[in-house]
Amino acid sequence: MNANKLYCIYAGTVRGAVAHVESRPDSDINFQLNDVEKSEIKSMHWGRSETEIIIGHQNGSVRLYNTLTNNFVQSLSNLDGDGGVCGLGVLDNSVLVARNSGVINIWSKNNVESFKLNLPDDSTLDCMAQNFNNYNVIATGGERNDLKLWDIETKSSIFKAKSMGHDELNLPIPTSVRGICFFNNENNLVSCATKEGHVLLYDGRVQRRPIVKFLEVKASYSAIACTYRDRQIVAGTTRGYIQLLDLRASKRCLRTYKSFTGGVTSLVCDISSPVVISTSLDRFVRIHDLDTKNLLYKKYMKQSLTQIVIKPIFKEEPKEEEKDSKFNNENVDAEFEEMFDQMETITEKSRKHSHDDGSHVDARDKRLFDFRSTDSVWTWTCKNNTCQKDRVQPAGKPLSLAACKILCDPYGGLWPKPTGRVEIGKRLIPIVKGKLDKNTKNKLVRAAYRNFWNNLQKLGKLGHLKENVSKLIVSVYITDPSQNQLKLSTDESYSLKISKLSSRDISANITAATYFGARHGFETLGQLIIYDDFENSLKIISDANITDGPAYPYRGVMLDTARNFISVETIKRTIDGLAASKLNTFHWHLTDSQSFPFVSKSNPSLSKLGAYSPKDVYAPKDVADIVEYALERGVRVLPEFDAPAHVGEGWQDTDFVACFNHQPWREKCAEPPCGQFDPTKPKLYDALEGLYKDISQQYNLDMFHMGGDEVSVACWNSTPSIVEWMGKQGWGRSEDDFIKLWSYFQSNALERFDRHSHEKLPIIMWTSALTSSKHVEQFLPKDRYIIQVWTSKTDPHVTHLLRKGYRMILSNSDALYLDCGYSGWVTGGNNWCSPYKGWQQIYDNSPALYGKTNQFLGGEAALWTEQVDDTAVDSRIWPRAAALAERLWAEPANSWRAAENRMLTHRERLVNRGIKADALEPRWCRQHENNCPL
Repeated sequence: MNANKLYCIYAGTVRGAVAHVESRPDSDINFQLNDVEKSEIKSMHWGRSETEIIIGHQNGSVRLYNTLTNNFVQSLSNLDGDGGVCGLGVLDNSVLVARNSGVINIWSKNNVESFKLNLPDDSTLDCMAQNFNNYNVIATGGERNDLKLWDIETKSSIFKAKSMGHDELNLPIPTSVRGICFFNNENNLVSCATKEGHVLLYDGRVQRRPIVKFLEVKASYSAIACTYRDRQIVAGTTRGYIQLLDLRASKRCLRTYKSFTGGVTSLVCDISSPVVISTSLDRFVRIHDLDTKNLLYKKYMKQSLTQIVIKPIFKEEPKEEEKDSKFNNENVDAEFEEMFDQMETITEKSRKHSHDDGSHVDARDKRLFDFRSTDSVWTWTCKNNTCQKDRVQPAGKPLSLAACKILCDPYGGLWPKPTGRVEIGKRLIPIVKGKLDKNTKNKLVRAAYRNFWNNLQKLGKLGHLKENVSKLIVSVYITDPSQNQLKLSTDESYSLKISKLSSRDISANITAATYFGARHGFETLGQLIIYDDFENSLKIISDANITDGPAYPYRGVMLDTARNFISVETIKRTIDGLAASKLNTFHWHLTDSQSFPFVSKSNPSLSKLGAYSPKDVYAPKDVADIVEYALERGVRVLPEFDAPAHVGEGWQDTDFVACFNHQPWREKCAEPPCGQFDPTKPKLYDALEGLYKDISQQYNLDMFHMGGDEVSVACWNSTPSIVEWMGKQGWGRSEDDFIKLWSYFQSNALERFDRHSHEKLPIIMWTSALTSSKHVEQFLPKDRYIIQVWTSKTDPHVTHLLRKGYRMILSNSDALYLDCGYSGWVTGGNNWCSPYKGWQQIYDNSPALYGKTNQFLGGEAALWTEQVDDTAVDSRIWPRAAALAERLWAEPANSWRAAENRMLTHRERLVNRGIKADALEPRWCRQHENNCPL
């Protein structure tokens, strides 16, 4: 492979995401996780432009993906047929879509045609390929479905392969086509690979039987691709190897490539070089040199891969420092301009439109949307600050529900509601695109602006082109742009002013002391823009003046990723929800006795032994990705390494853990498996220091959570070596003596942590026996420790800590534990903290109930994952955590009832952004405000 030739690789996954990577050794993987179709990607094909990829899913949906913005920009609607997508193509400006039921769709923006293939009984269509020498010809095949050629224009068959004949027992030889490819500059040659191990070459001009047959007796074929050489193909197998076959008269296998540990799922060849790019079940993308068999590139992609498309890169890009030196204001606009050009539209008509003055203008040239009303029979009117559903009067113009809600609600549907001035106009103005002030070069601000517009793109498809549309011009003013780390002392306040300019454009000015306040300003601005589904348009409030800032500096959600592994994608969606709700802390409960998914550079065996599987880990790159993702969204990532209890898996090769998996577990711990550090082991603290060093280097820490809950005195008391060590210290075996042992551990662990911290950071610990009124002041200095309350709000513990002057975070389990109210998993009945905590209870749960709000830094909702995995995280957290968000941001004087209509709006906002937030009420209630609550 030419050293100057690299590849942009786009891979489809089982989960429906698109992974993008360049074939550079140090290239990071970029996943498109927003707006993901939760269905396996079955087919990928380059689209009608160099930046468009067509993507087909198992559930039959087809979407267009833009490679510049790395986003899905449009879904193809009104497709005929059933089953998944098994092939894609492009014909002029139309998209070809094949489905398993045997229907071929010819989709264009204004029309969908289709025709049905005549499939044999009990057969399916599993693959379709387009002849790139003659785009009007496609080839099809599948399970018990021989290869056929079809003319798209006439919608008729032009070639049908004959069966393979019979075997020695006179039984028909089955043919199940798994892949098809056409040869470059060979208009009539087509080859296919079958599940039964055949590679067949057909010439449509000569005969219906294959002119060349090759049989692989060891495995089934799963993929095929034609190389740039005459009649040479590569075929991938289910046994995890690729063959290079010469289909000329020799019919021989030239080479075999065996670096796989799983079946090959897709293949693509460079049309001008001896290179094959492949994906396989082991989640790797590989590039092989066909001539030398050398493995040129290998990348673990973290998800199961199904399909692949590539684009060669012939020229090395400039280094980052060269890019920075060439940065100019024009580049700012160009970067964002492309984003708007790719916004999804319902249709763009190229016919001429007349101006009032009689002149004509081509709509595509103007690129201005013509917003046209639908024929809705319903409208919404504002009465007493609520939207009422009414019939449209004969001469009336309908008002959409979204428009009514933003105009009628005193807070414009904002969540959380602002704490200062709120002046919101009563007019909506259509906007088509935006512009960030050219002087804004702050990378975080530019990222916030990009995220802001990405969120708007998810609201809905835009309408036709029209001239009478405004542009949104955003300016951001930050007093101290150097503050790029969120701390408890960070000023998160902002002001937002929206006004109409003389040029008919809309100006939005965000002013803040820090980036974090400005980021909240972007969120508020985004919430003041709606998608009007009656007119298929984005609309913004014509004028607004808002000043805002949070009541509490710490506003978080805790997610446990150790009881069950939680993917990076789900963590990012959680952070998206935090940002949408102006929560600012993602508390990451990294490890526990059940698993150790954190990859420690100082001690790699911890995750090797302790992770549920080699793929269920958080490597340093994953952590860096999450930390950066959160920073752009104004969220700190707070890691927790819980100790001395809640340890076990991962530590098997040490003697540091007592009572590991003791049975019956109830004697020594709160849940299985048991496990607790032995504080008497000197080398334990060396291991902890290495772990703390890893954490300090990988996370941008402004505080650290050391856990410290549910320590079992019974475990330590039943361990002879511990009891003996305590005796040598002159200690007995009373509870107070074991508290001394716990304190011994905590002080040594903290000393090791401090060695790798740039300053003495605040330390958070859960309420426990160590934080009891009797012991807390002796062992945990109030100027260093913050206590997180997980017990009930009536626990006298809380009152004692307040009296002693400790700073606290409220996470009382009787309101803020989001895992409560489900079935038991160690006993029958319901789990220990039942019942379920509804959003109303969370909303009314305030630190102010304790009186001394200045000592409460804020609060945090907690999701422990004994009974939660990727499939349930979104719905367990959202929208309930948003109720906590408004409580901690605004500390409202009213109860949940006054916030209900806005909560329903915010829940829909979360869903639009790809977060599977739980439904709260029938949709009817949202359309008929104040008609449901008693």
